[in-house]
Amino acid sequence: MNFINNYSASISLTLAATSLALALPDGNYRLTIADSVITPTRWEIVDAEVTAGTATLTRGQEGTTAQNWPVDSVIYNALTAGVLTDLFGRGGSPTIVGDDYPASAPPVPGATFIYAASSGAVFIALGANEPEEWVQLRGGKQPDGVSFGDTLNVGRMVRFVEIGGDETEGPSAPLTTLVFPAWQADPYGLEVWIYGAGVGVSVPVDLDFSVFGTTAVGFNVVQPEEGVTFSFAEGVLSVVATQPVRITFDTIELVKDGDTIVGVGGVLSVSGIPETTFYG
Repeated sequence: MNFINNYSASISLTLAATSLALALPDGNYRLTIADSVITPTRWEIVDAEVTAGTATLTRGQEGTTAQNWPVDSVIYNALTAGVLTDLFGRGGSPTIVGDDYPASAPPVPGATFIYAASSGAVFIALGANEPEEWVQLRGGKQPDGVSFGDTLNVGRMVRFVEIGGDETEGPSAPLTTLVFPAWQADPYGLEVWIYGAGVGVSVPVDLDFSVFGTTAVGFNVVQPEEGVTFSFAEGVLSVVATQPVRITFDTIELVKDGDTIVGVGGVLSVSGIPETTFYG
């Protein structure tokens, strides 16, 4: 089964429909349909087999019923009770309680890892080959941060990076660089927050993926915020933000030539950071 962070789309669907156009990578998904983004009153869970942008649907899963869904209904990817029951119910899958975030590969697929000191961070293992196959279900993400003008070598399991500093005089803050590690699997849930430079100040940030080589499929930006621009060249994704923003990497695709990783690309979404996030 495939998972994708922060995916949702507006849809309409008749009671008898068994196919739907969805902008998802090929694969099998368990998706939820609701009648509203903000105040849902009813739901349906479906299995979706996506090929070339078209999903073949198996309706009414996990005790829900197939229903008519009018315009402005929403379909989204979220963990359901059935998926969690399946993952946690696999015989022989161990639960590990650690005193830090996981740093090594899971012992077996389906294993769980609990780091209680970080707001009850819980991870599930989708594989057993690489540390990145620990996927976080809840709790605080492993953080790191850097000030404007500095360079940060991002840890392999870091999933939340803050870029900030004092308000900057002049039109632009100094260039900040994040150097990403040689992930061996998709680092699910990675977020980068940029804020604090002052109103209208440009904040340039280089997201350096060149450890994977300079051949890349590039990045597709979903829902770009006004005041944020992107460019990609030679393995570096350059961002210029003139307002506080959160960049969420919905997927990161590692491009391979045989068993060798030669590039990187993916899908990212951009949203503003509300003022209530900040204190002081």
